[in-house]
Amino acid sequence: MLVNKPVRKLKIKTSERRLHVIGIFNFFKKSKVEDNSPEIKAEPVLTAEEWHQKGMENLGKDDLYAFECFMNGAKMNNCKSMRNLAVMYFKGQGVVSNLAMAAKWYEQAARFGDASSMRDIGIFYAIGQGVEKDEAKARYWFQKAIEVGDEKALDRMKLFGLD
Repeated sequence: MLVNKPVRKLKIKTSERRLHVIGIFNFFKKSKVEDNSPEIKAEPVLTAEEWHQKGMENLGKDDLYAFECFMNGAKMNNCKSMRNLAVMYFKGQGVVSNLAMAAKWYEQAARFGDASSMRDIGIFYAIGQGVEKDEAKARYWFQKAIEVGDEKALDRMKLFGLD
């Protein structure tokens, strides 16, 4: 049978304790694995407007990067970036043409108050491009565009017989 014997505390001088701690530190310092991985450069933190501006600067030069910049701006609720995403999806500029995504971004920009996007999503709904044809939604978006001063919206509304 084992009997617990009281443990005798060793008195260690402060200088010896420091040497012990330093020794442990040096052991780990020497055993550190070298990291030869490439340095990753992070994008600077930009505002939504700065992302949009960066996208505009790269549009036509590097469309994929411009698309990424607009996406970053759109995620920060920049309606100009949202509209540019819609246009890029519509034209297939920097990305594969996708009318459903174009419609999504036009509508998102329209909800944030972009008059041209209101008109364009109205056209999408009027002809069923990228969305299911819906004259009521088309009329709604044309009227919203007219309310905020888009002069072309009334002409488009008449063109589709929605006046």
